[in-house]
Amino acid sequence: MSNEKLVSFEYLLQAYKETQKSIVSSYRGISLTKKAKNILYLQFKTNDRTRKQYSTDLRLDQRGLVQIVEYARLVYEKLRNYESELEFDNWYNETIRGINNTNKTKVSDNGITFKQAIDNLYDWFMSHTDRRGYKRKDNLVSSNNSFDATYLGYLKNLPLDNLVNLDDCLAVVNRYYPEHPKSYRESITAVRKLLEINELYHLKDQWDKQRFHKTNNRNKKERVSKKQIITEDQIITLHNSVIENIDQLTKNGFKEVRLWLNAIMIGFIYGIRPIETFAIKNLDSDYKDSYGNYYPAISKNNSFNADNPYSIIYIGTHTRIGTTVKTGDRQARPLCTLTSNLWTTFDIVQNYQLPSYDPSPNSKEQTQVKAYSKAMCDRLKPWSKRFLELEITQSYSLRRGGNVNGASYGIPSEIRAQSMGHSRLLNETTYLESMTSEQQRKILMSQVNPISLDHALRLINELDFADKKDKAIKLIELIYQIKKLD
Repeated sequence: MSNEKLVSFEYLLQAYKETQKSIVSSYRGISLTKKAKNILYLQFKTNDRTRKQYSTDLRLDQRGLVQIVEYARLVYEKLRNYESELEFDNWYNETIRGINNTNKTKVSDNGITFKQAIDNLYDWFMSHTDRRGYKRKDNLVSSNNSFDATYLGYLKNLPLDNLVNLDDCLAVVNRYYPEHPKSYRESITAVRKLLEINELYHLKDQWDKQRFHKTNNRNKKERVSKKQIITEDQIITLHNSVIENIDQLTKNGFKEVRLWLNAIMIGFIYGIRPIETFAIKNLDSDYKDSYGNYYPAISKNNSFNADNPYSIIYIGTHTRIGTTVKTGDRQARPLCTLTSNLWTTFDIVQNYQLPSYDPSPNSKEQTQVKAYSKAMCDRLKPWSKRFLELEITQSYSLRRGGNVNGASYGIPSEIRAQSMGHSRLLNETTYLESMTSEQQRKILMSQVNPISLDHALRLINELDFADKKDKAIKLIELIYQIKKLD
């Protein structure tokens, strides 16, 4: 039989678990894990770094599982004989990931300019995967935005034509103290990484010996404004009021009122970012990704699609105009029950259409990404002020409100976190910190342990429903959100 035959995913999972055990037992301190798109990662700690995951760019297949064992052996041996973290990074990139660093500008006898040093840092940054395990690209807006936010935003203020020196570095860092403690801390880290990546170890050693000011890592004054949150009752009131006043809002200059309302409601119900609403691939048609995975439509010919009974959406990595999505390539579920007043009031099966929003093609991609949130706020702010008598100025209030609402319906934290595209820790801290006391009580009251579906159906037979048995079964189907199998 051909060696190229397809191997079942169940077989691969079993082989993956066995490989995990083999690596842990053979190479102490190294373990195997997998992340998005089944990319294999090695997890270990170095001399100066805590334990973390390193991408190998291998996929979960027969070849990958064989090769990963050899990679684990090479890493195990290298960890016992290297001089610096930079040396290890370069070795790992070249040996394990096949990334060539020979294009890096070398430090001459006369030193290296800040511009050359920043270019080297950029090349290093782009050679590593992001926190989702995706490869960074220099033409990808999310990659460039991440580099700008982490490093370039601070380092661009250096005199680029000067040779790298501590005086200029200190001048850039000190400009943030004491008014901007967060930027002060992050600029110190950015300079340290610049010196490390360019192997300026003498300067880095001097940098680490500097007496920098201590700042409060959790300084609440750094928060510009209180995070807003919108409740289920408020979003329903907003929805009904906008529907009643569509003609008046249109006369006032608002375009595609119904379609923008759809975008707002979808953002709340699924707890997704404004830009992610425009990256949903299966609203009214089935979608198949590049790996052959199938995602049935939410609405088929304006009717409920039985192939997708829980109305699960698929969010791609790019919007319909090509802008990148932060944590795309995932599925998300409604953060409410499909029998709730919220779900039946909106009715996504009939109202999946989104506005024909197209930012200026001449604008930067970063501007286009931010424009989604701005466009939604341009509606949410005046509509909430008029119909709710409060001014919602943050489009993220929909995402926060959806998350809290999901908790009030008893949806577990890990499910909400996976659906929203972030960690459970972030879900339980940042996104739930602004809830009202009423929402807290609703969450506490929602945590129940229902009986199983089979048990509920058996109770119908045990109880005397006479000629109302069919109605009782229908009630059970609504409660459990699933159809009884004949």
